[in-house]
Amino acid sequence: MVVVMPKVSSKRVFTNVSRQFFLRSIRETFQCWPAFQVAIQNGMGGNDAKQKIEWFCENIVELFAMNPTLDLNDLTDYVSEVLDEEFNTIIGDGSLDMVCANIYTFEKHIVQNDYEFVIGKLELIKQNYDETLPSSTVVTESGEDVTQSRIVCPSSTVTDFNDEMSDSTNINQQNDNDDQNPMEISNDVDGEPSETNAENNDSEWTVVRRKK
Repeated sequence: MVVVMPKVSSKRVFTNVSRQFFLRSIRETFQCWPAFQVAIQNGMGGNDAKQKIEWFCENIVELFAMNPTLDLNDLTDYVSEVLDEEFNTIIGDGSLDMVCANIYTFEKHIVQNDYEFVIGKLELIKQNYDETLPSSTVVTESGEDVTQSRIVCPSSTVTDFNDEMSDSTNINQQNDNDDQNPMEISNDVDGEPSETNAENNDSEWTVVRRKK
C-alpha cells in the first residue's frame, strides 16, 4: 500500500462507537457503489481486493481522525488516488464526487451523534440501487473487449447495524426529506456545498476504465 495520506497537525477523537459506526457506513457506501463494484468484479482490485477494500475504509476513517478540518476536495482527491494506485481504476461516470460527498456528510452527522440520519440515508441508497439497477455496465480495459454485467448491491446490513448501535447509543431524532435522491445528499453542515449530479442518475451506463 503506497498511498500517503495528507500531513496534518491535529486529531479528532472518535469514540469507539462513532469510529465503528463511521467505518461501517463507509463499507455500506462502497457496497452500493455500482462503478466500484463492477471494477472489483472485473478483477481491478487483484486477488486481495477484499483486504484492500477493508484497508481503504479504515484509512478513510483515519484520514478524518487525523484531520478535523479535512475538506471535501481533500477526501475526493484521496479516494481518487487510492482507486488509481491500489485498484488500477479510474471511475468516469461522476459517481466518485457523490460517494465522497455522502461519506463527508455522514462523518459530520456521526460526530454529532446523529446516527439516525446516516442509517436512514444508507437504507435509501440501498433501496435506490435495488429499484433502479443499471441495465448495462461497460468496462473498458485499454483496448480490450467490452464486458457487460448487471450490478446487484449486496444485502445491506444497516438494519442489523441499527439494532447494534441502539444498544450502546442514544440515537437522536432527525427529520429530513426522504424524497431526496440518496446519492445527492446535501452537505448542509458547516456551510459545505451540496453535491448533485442529476445527469448521472438518468444514465443507464456506468463507465469504469482500467488505468493504462
